[in-house]
Amino acid sequence: MPEPPGYRPYMVTFENEEDIGPISDVVQPLKLNMVIPNAATTVGLIWEAAVKVTKAQYYSGKGVMPESARKKMAADLDIGSWNFYAALYGPDPIMDNNWALIRDSFGQIPGAKFFTAAQRKNDAAFDYRAKLMQGIPNMTEFGLLNWVGAGSHIDFSPISPVTGDGALKQFEVIRDVCHQYDFDYIGEFLVGWRDMHHVLMLVFDRDDEAHKKTVRDLFLALIEEASKAGYGEYRTHLEYMDHIAATYGWNDRALYRTIESLKDAFDPEGILSPGKSGIWPKPMRNKTS
Repeated sequence: MPEPPGYRPYMVTFENEEDIGPISDVVQPLKLNMVIPNAATTVGLIWEAAVKVTKAQYYSGKGVMPESARKKMAADLDIGSWNFYAALYGPDPIMDNNWALIRDSFGQIPGAKFFTAAQRKNDAAFDYRAKLMQGIPNMTEFGLLNWVGAGSHIDFSPISPVTGDGALKQFEVIRDVCHQYDFDYIGEFLVGWRDMHHVLMLVFDRDDEAHKKTVRDLFLALIEEASKAGYGEYRTHLEYMDHIAATYGWNDRALYRTIESLKDAFDPEGILSPGKSGIWPKPMRNKTS
């Protein structure tokens, strides 16, 4: 595919956590009408910051980073509680027109600040996302794992419709569960078309056995609380596939009974990926824990 005649990445920052609601409401029509043609990504404060700084630079205590430290970090890095990324593509007149529409739309949210590539020079977070939106892979995002030192991670990824009230509700549910287990909320929302993917990165100290046990307990709690709120996950670690599959229980597990019938018909011996996404062949069904 040839390169477009023009490319302009941009970022819009927002001051308040509750802004995820109006941000999502603004994004959906822009996405559906191809004013935003690529994945529309709204990045939380710590996700945005963690490729550039560590938690210890702003908070040396235990547990969740306090609001005062988060505000100091946001001010130092000139970022928001939410940071929206997308790009303009095409001839200059089209990009100019779309940019005006984007500024008018997001400008309705109090405190919105707009940044172009020229205004974010030498910003590692902006640079790696600008490359990704141009189709250039890179490893910068792995710097997130330095947030707690010897970091590893596991992602929790619920999905929902693209609505402002839904985005705020899901954020608050997930954030509050993380804080109950003394984990910082590190997340982002990605809008496809009419679907929204919420990616929560749980960063933990891989050399700390107690921390690893806590993250396992937290993950199970997230599955339970998300299910209570009506959310399912679109991907997960192999360890948790059965747990998440069990939450799809509508109409006496109608979905999974259908899938299991297909599995039994096409792969009765379970040769192909037994247990993937909680789908087991009959000989192994009900024997898994």
